[in-house]
Amino acid sequence: MDQTLSAYDYVIVGGGLSGLLTAYRMSQHPAFKESTILILEPQSKTGNDRTWCYWESGQGEWDELLTRQWTQARVQHHEEVCHVDLSDYTYKMLRSEVFYGFIHDRLKHSPNIHRQVAKVQHLHETADGVLVEWGAGKTTAGHVLTSVMGLHQAPVKTSDRLLHQHFGGWFIQTKDDAFDPEVAVLMDFSVPQQDGVCFMYLLPTSEREALAEFTVFGPRPWTAEQYDQLIREYLSHRVTDYTIVEKEMGSIPMTVYPFERNNTARITHIGSAGGWTRPSTGYTFKLSTDYSKKLVDQLAHSQKPKAYLLARHRLYDAVMLELIGQNHALGADFFMRMYRLHPIARVFRFLDGRSSLREELLIMWTSRPRMRLVKLAMRRLLGM
Repeated sequence: MDQTLSAYDYVIVGGGLSGLLTAYRMSQHPAFKESTILILEPQSKTGNDRTWCYWESGQGEWDELLTRQWTQARVQHHEEVCHVDLSDYTYKMLRSEVFYGFIHDRLKHSPNIHRQVAKVQHLHETADGVLVEWGAGKTTAGHVLTSVMGLHQAPVKTSDRLLHQHFGGWFIQTKDDAFDPEVAVLMDFSVPQQDGVCFMYLLPTSEREALAEFTVFGPRPWTAEQYDQLIREYLSHRVTDYTIVEKEMGSIPMTVYPFERNNTARITHIGSAGGWTRPSTGYTFKLSTDYSKKLVDQLAHSQKPKAYLLARHRLYDAVMLELIGQNHALGADFFMRMYRLHPIARVFRFLDGRSSLREELLIMWTSRPRMRLVKLAMRRLLGM
């Protein structure tokens, strides 16, 4: 029997990071106190299915939920080691189980926000709203915020390069002290470079505990066995006696695809489906916290949600993705030079899309191969 629910002012499709952040922002905003809001998720998010890491200056909104934070970092490529003093910044780790629990607890205190387990299959926009359909029923909404692409119409076709930041990681415990918990290894390129730009994260949470994660910027995700083999090989040169406590793996699309073109008057895409991932880095959590604020403020003032990434930053991302896509061997040198030659605050502003034009020109001028980057940029600007 179909289950038809009452009409809602807003339906949020997807109960992951972007959906929960958006619902939480709405629960905290006075403009939505009287709005009826429904979260539809294929399964309730409760466990550690993600580990989010991000840099931040000063105290942050989620500090009380953090697993660990670092003020010292390192990037390296074989014998070249770049020690990074994060200065006013801190590199932070947040596990999804703690985050999900926090948001779910806060939403319980908002009687106008409801959650239901259901996998949405179709969105049909009408003159009066949006019909939301799933296997067992349907409801209507004045506006839908969806983290799932393709429920309403096929995505806009584009020739833009698509890569994936895909990864497999192990949380390990060692028998003896093996790590420096004060230093986060952000990128270690001294690993086999195959099918993309490859590097290891090594994030110690204590002298005997760490997250070791093999990460790739490449055309396609791998199997769990492929990550496992390379992590095992990496650790064999550093740690001899350890236990695997937990594993994780995932894939994040990296593209300058114009996600905002899939939006309509009543359907707005959020999360990775809405361009909430920085295309050249794959970092998602901090952008999602920022973009969810902007989105909810726009909805509160009846403004049409728009793209948040400046055109010139989209150009930089397009050039970087094209460079890696054509020759992934150049990726390690690009990142190593950036961390080695520039103050970390400038690097982070550039990667966050908050840098000035002068800072961006300085970074691009010191990048290699310079002429190829210029040619790729000109080709992009001229639409070739």
